[in-house]
This record gives sequence, structure tokens and C-alpha cells, in this order.
Amino acid sequence: MALPVVLAVLYFGFMASDQYYTTADYAVRFSQGAAAAPHSAGGGGLGGMLAGGAAAAMSDMFILRDYILSHQILEDLEPELDIRAIYSDPKADRLARLDPAVSKEDLLEYWRGMISVRCDITTGISHLGVRAFTAKEAKQVADSVLRLSEALVNRLSDRAQDDRLELAQRDVDEAYIRVAEALDGLRIYQERAGQVSPEGFVQARSELEAGIEQEVSRYEAQIERLRRDLPDDAPGIRQLRQRLEIARSQLGAERQRSTSSPSNEGASASEIFTEFSKLKLESEFSAKAYDSALASLEQARLEAAKQDRYLEAFVRPQLPDAPEYPRRAFNIALVAVGSFLVWSIGGLMVAAVREHL
Repeated sequence: MALPVVLAVLYFGFMASDQYYTTADYAVRFSQGAAAAPHSAGGGGLGGMLAGGAAAAMSDMFILRDYILSHQILEDLEPELDIRAIYSDPKADRLARLDPAVSKEDLLEYWRGMISVRCDITTGISHLGVRAFTAKEAKQVADSVLRLSEALVNRLSDRAQDDRLELAQRDVDEAYIRVAEALDGLRIYQERAGQVSPEGFVQARSELEAGIEQEVSRYEAQIERLRRDLPDDAPGIRQLRQRLEIARSQLGAERQRSTSSPSNEGASASEIFTEFSKLKLESEFSAKAYDSALASLEQARLEAAKQDRYLEAFVRPQLPDAPEYPRRAFNIALVAVGSFLVWSIGGLMVAAVREHL
């Protein structure tokens, strides 16, 4: 029992290196007040945090925790800090310092022993703790971790916004192409048909047919009046009948042009009107779809702005004045209590064995 306590006193009392500890508190917040993450003390509880877009903030909170305790942050820290050099300080005792030649897996395990992240889902606040063998290095590591965490939140926010806007912009581009194709198709058909307005073209054909129909009706009425007083073979009646036949022939030809497309005469009026109507309807429909896509893009921009989130460190890392670790008296007492319990349990087991022999 005495040996572990003596060793603990020797190590924690004379050999263990001082370790400085600095902390920071941060939360993921939204740029819009309506979607802000409820990170204020005592605010809202879990139900309030899940309201609106704050569920994404809680998700980011755990993403940050996993990131801070991962290989990735060690790689991201390399351009700024030499973690192996910081924690393999030869001035530190052998048991506490890092072997600079350790593998990446052992480095990660050591890193997780020198850094801590606690997440409070009821307030949305995360607590970061960093230990190092000097006060300056503890603050440097904590500042770098916060800076990388903030960059990660920005990337996550930008990615979410970019994905939303990219989809809306793709719809706008597709709608624009459809509008352009519809207008080009309408223009090409106008040039081929030699008509700009199908309504005007059909109206002109209708007016022409109506005029011929009036002539036919007038000739028929004149013939009926003359037949009351003259024989059918009278010169006047024969002349009117010739004019009537000519008018009827013209009327038939115009109606033929309106309802069919004889060879060498182009498309009929009905074909022109139908094709024009189809192309015009397509252009109007595509224009409305384009307007709708533009409105959706603007709405997506507004929604993306509401979902813009960022990391706010409202308690920044400070330069520690005094070492906080190792807790010498506490660790010695812990070893003493543990040794006493082991010694007591061992003594009871030995006594039990002797009683049964």
C-alpha cells in the first residue's frame, strides 16, 4: 500500500510538469434573429432549440465536436502549429510529454487527452478546454482550434446556401433556354409562313370570304327577282348566273385555302392559325415558367440568407496565469485511496482463502 503512495508523491510532488489550461465557450448562431440558435443561458430547452432552423445549429455543434477530436484538425493545424513539437517539449516530464516519433493514431489519442469539448444541447453552448506545458502554447492551440472551427462552420453554411442557390439557378437557366427556343421557333415559323400575326391573317381571310358570300347572296337575290318577270334563258338572268358561278367558284377556292393546304400554295389558314397558336402558347407558357423560376431563385436567396450561420466565441481563450494541472494533491489522494481499497480487498480475499483451508 505504501509503495504506490510514495511513487505518487515522488512523481506528482517533484517530477510532474506543470500544465496550463485555457477555456473557450462558443455557439453556432444564425444571422437572422428569427432563426437564431437559442444559446443563451437557460433559454428555450431542447424543444426551443429544435424550432425552425436551429436543429441545423445543434447538428453543427456535434459536427464541430467530432472535428476538433479528429485527425482532420491535426492536419489542418500543421500549417499554423507544430503540435508534435509543442507537446514533446523536452522540459516536460517523460510521462506527460509526447514522443515526437509516435504514429498518427497515438498522436490522436494523446491529442484527445490534452483537449476536451463538452456540448450542452439545452443551451446550444460548447465548452472547449486546452492543456499545454506553457501558458502561451495553451492559448495558441485554443485560438487556432477556434479559428479552424469557425472556418468549418462557414464552409458548411456556404455549402448549404450554394446547393440551394445552385438548384434554383439551374431551374432558371433551363427555363431561359426553353423561352429562347420557343421564341426562336415562333420567329422561324413567322418567316416561313410570311405572317407575323395569325389573328390578322385569319381575320383577313374571313373578311375576304364574307365579301364573296355577300356577292353570292346578292346575285342569287337578283336572279330570283328577275325570274318572276323574265324567262330563265333571258340574257340578264344568264349573265347573273355566270357571275354567280364565278363568285361561288371563288368562294369554294377561298374556303379550300382556309381549310387545306394544296400543293404549291403553302399552308392553309387553319394550319397557320393552329401552328401559330401552338407556338405562341408554348412561348407564353415558357415565359411564365421562367418568371416562376426567377421568383423561386429570389426566394431561395432569401431563405439562404436566413439560414446563414456562423460560430460565435463569446468566451475567448485567455492566457493562464498559473498551471491548473496536474492536480497534485488530488492525484496523490486518489492513489492513496485506490491503494487502500486494493489493499483492503486483497486482505479480505486472503483472509477468506485462509478460512477455507
